[in-house]
Amino acid sequence: MKIQYGNYSGIYVIRTKINNRIYIGSAINLYNRMHTHLTHFKKNCHRNCKLQRFVNKYGIENIYFECLELCKKENLVKREQYYIDTLNPFYNIAKIAGSTLGTKMTEEQRSKLSKARKGISFSKGRILSDETKQKISLKAKERGLHPNFIKASIEANKGRKHSQENIDKRIEKQKKINAEQLIEVEKLLLTNIYQKDIAKMYNVSPRVICKIKLGIY
Repeated sequence: MKIQYGNYSGIYVIRTKINNRIYIGSAINLYNRMHTHLTHFKKNCHRNCKLQRFVNKYGIENIYFECLELCKKENLVKREQYYIDTLNPFYNIAKIAGSTLGTKMTEEQRSKLSKARKGISFSKGRILSDETKQKISLKAKERGLHPNFIKASIEANKGRKHSQENIDKRIEKQKKINAEQLIEVEKLLLTNIYQKDIAKMYNVSPRVICKIKLGIY
């Protein structure tokens, strides 16, 4: 069951269909929290080992989510505690709302969670190292374009005619730089000059400069 409350905050319950046992939680964004739970269940790295064992045994299709109450962010802990005290949820390892007491993960769980998080999108504003950028680039090349994207692109460009001017521009941008220019670009990349400006200086596409910076040119 999908939570139909968009970006609302509130108290939710995860209920199991086999034994009707529950887990109580609170979230600033109910929809996002539901998908976080589902992602961790699928990757076998959920920090609640009791719930993870249930999912592994009976399947993720045998749990569902319900919204118990919508409430303001400042009241989340108070209302979560109310439901924990009232409903006595079987799957809540920590009986104090907002506390992680009693939920220490094993080394295996920590390892699984760490590996799973490597596939999560980087947060806005995070600065990536050159090594990380290179790994992402190489991984993307190995993965290639999604078949649906290729199909849609072909359909969108059917019958489309390019002018000679556009063709010439594309050919021009595909030009590569020689060994001497490569050294010059590497030095320029150490300065505060933007990559797009360096590309214009050597009449190449910004992608060429990006490859040089990542060390894959």
